[in-house]
Amino acid sequence: MQMTVKNYYKRVFAFFILSVFLAACNYDSPSKRDTPTQGIEKIIIDESYYNFMSSELFTFMSKYPDALMLEKFMPEEEAIQYLINDSVDVIVISRDLTTEEKEVFESKKIKARTVEIAKDAITFIVNRNNPDSIFTKKQMDLILSGKIKSWNELNNQRSNSNFVLVLDNEKSANARYLKDTFIKSTNFPSTITVAGNNLNVFKVVSENPNAIGIISNGWISDRDDSTCNALLNMISLVAIKKDEQSKAFQPFQGYISSNEYPYTRKLYMINTEGSNGLATGFVSYVAGEKGQLIILKNGIVPAIVPSRSVKIDIEH
Repeated sequence: MQMTVKNYYKRVFAFFILSVFLAACNYDSPSKRDTPTQGIEKIIIDESYYNFMSSELFTFMSKYPDALMLEKFMPEEEAIQYLINDSVDVIVISRDLTTEEKEVFESKKIKARTVEIAKDAITFIVNRNNPDSIFTKKQMDLILSGKIKSWNELNNQRSNSNFVLVLDNEKSANARYLKDTFIKSTNFPSTITVAGNNLNVFKVVSENPNAIGIISNGWISDRDDSTCNALLNMISLVAIKKDEQSKAFQPFQGYISSNEYPYTRKLYMINTEGSNGLATGFVSYVAGEKGQLIILKNGIVPAIVPSRSVKIDIEH
């Protein structure tokens, strides 16, 4: 776990140092070099999507070496404020802009373009020693809304210990999802605690048998990635079923795509760039076939399933 946290912040620090270096060297002005495939552009990404968006950035900049995307990962609410304050041209979050936010851009005569890029899932994790890792949707809804608070309300064989719902950040997409969908309030119930970031959610859950962590599926979706597998080995994934008689589904790619796993949401890139520059070029790349294939390979559901051509040789 220590190595996982170290690698996460090491990448963020490296890009900070690079930004300072470029500024000190008086790197060519983006206005002079800005095209869909070259220039310098800042992008802010919801922390939930660190894994697959890091892959997108790496492959894009490898393909276009004159393009420099300076990424920063932060909670959704802060990302939107950066966009509104004109501090960045493009963000990646799990909702569209509200009517009020769109009106802010309209008042500035800025066109905010929203592009759907993927389908994500809210994922629940529990301690590996927890005997309960399968819930009905009704049970989970009651837990998330704070209407039931202890384990013995679900299983009379359990103690009356309270649930500890663990969120990454009070300004995150996961926090907003809970407030908008279940709590219907700006205040969290007493059963919810904030870990600070996504990696800390895994740590808290791995140490607390009463904890239920709430994360994005993007943190555990790529089963070929060593970091994802290390995180999975720390916890147990929760499976959800529609009712007591139904089959339970974990948040795997196929079950998210088919809606058999119920807690899903869409992911968007929101672009306010006024010209056809690097921000627009990167959005087009992620929303295009190659970018969608990266999303697919990372275990996330792409907005558009990439086509695949198969050549069949027929012997005569």
